[in-house]
Amino acid sequence: MLAESRSGVVALVDDGGRPMGTITALDLCSASGGAIGAQARPCPPTVTSPLSTRTAVREMLQSRSDQLLITADGTGDSHLEALLTASDLALFCGRDPVHLVGSIRHAASPSEIAPLVPLATGLLREGLAQPQDVDDCCRIGTEVISALADACIRLADDDVRAAGIDAPKVPHCWVMFGASARGDLLAPEIPTIAAIYDDAGEAFHAGDSVYFAALAGETVARLHAFGLPGADFYWPEGARPSMPLSEWKRLYSETTRNPIGHDLYARRAFFDFAPLSVMFSMSSGRPCD
Repeated sequence: MLAESRSGVVALVDDGGRPMGTITALDLCSASGGAIGAQARPCPPTVTSPLSTRTAVREMLQSRSDQLLITADGTGDSHLEALLTASDLALFCGRDPVHLVGSIRHAASPSEIAPLVPLATGLLREGLAQPQDVDDCCRIGTEVISALADACIRLADDDVRAAGIDAPKVPHCWVMFGASARGDLLAPEIPTIAAIYDDAGEAFHAGDSVYFAALAGETVARLHAFGLPGADFYWPEGARPSMPLSEWKRLYSETTRNPIGHDLYARRAFFDFAPLSVMFSMSSGRPCD
């Protein structure tokens, strides 16, 4: 079935024809034996037909998946009619934004990312043919920026730990502020990102702040190395790109309670924010889905 699919992926269904997951040639090669259902990936998003190229691209980017399942009513509870992949979609739109964004996000080194950045910029500019294209290009641009930030955080983490700074075991995440978070950009620019880490639990140690400060600095340096446009964000008094959760609570609390006294205008970017997809395992510091 994989050989006949021409896309390198097949869907698994139950006795009623309802989707149960998908499996690729690589998944099959890594199977240790027994039922291949154990190697199946979770079901990708389901949509109904007919669907436009725009809709398919939006769904794939939003779900971070290069597959879509087409069912009778658009849900996983109905009969599977077809499986659409990003490579199939590229035949109709001439571009593969899903593959491009995924390649940036999972790149193993800066040298892999560097040639992909101008490709992403060109894809967005060439996609602006009609007024209705603006929203879709901004959506793709936001995913490109998010993927770049994800990759830089992951690669910077390797460098920081290689320098002898151990990764903390506290829960933490990264957020993006301003125009990048709003999805207003038609081309990749330097995003404003920051780390948030929990300093209330027993796992937190004072030295953990050193790791996050170093990681934030190394991440920004990597983003600049790709030659992205955009000026450095001016961090107002009382804010910095790496702060514990208690400090972020203080920042928002004092700003909303006394906006004039705490310069709401300088802090306005903090009220447009979006979480980044990178989350690190509390036990190993490695990225997890």
